[in-house]
Amino acid sequence: AIFVTWAIAIPLLVYPWWAVLVAYLGFAMITSLIMATTFQLAHCVEEASFTSAEQARARRPVWAVHEVESTVDFCPRNPVLTWALGGLNFQIEHHLFPLLPHTHYPKIAEIVQRNCVKHGIRYSSQPSLRAALRSHTLHLRAMGRLGLPVEIEMG
Repeated sequence: AIFVTWAIAIPLLVYPWWAVLVAYLGFAMITSLIMATTFQLAHCVEEASFTSAEQARARRPVWAVHEVESTVDFCPRNPVLTWALGGLNFQIEHHLFPLLPHTHYPKIAEIVQRNCVKHGIRYSSQPSLRAALRSHTLHLRAMGRLGLPVEIEMG
């Protein structure tokens, strides 16, 4: 109710309905594109490991190790992007510490990296947006070349 009031009802008091609709749809599309890109760059890249349900059952990986190895941080030295994304460019830390304020992710990332090195766990981070986009593109290209049928398993 609060969101609808803030995003739609209040603007309707000032602007015509069609302007509110266009603005709302535009903002929704831009936000969706940003969020989808953020999650793609953190999960669908060359460095992220993918485990099938069968492999997970057989191997039974430790939860935290699985989170670190199947996720990739990007642009960790970009404070503006970190602020704009609410720290979601630190996906590893977000997965490990979801209740921690995102302002702590850069410092936590250093600790997580040190512990990964100490325990022989692969920690991946793309230094720039360009590198992350390149890795994502290469991953998509590799997936397209596999020609595997789509496998959906729920539960």
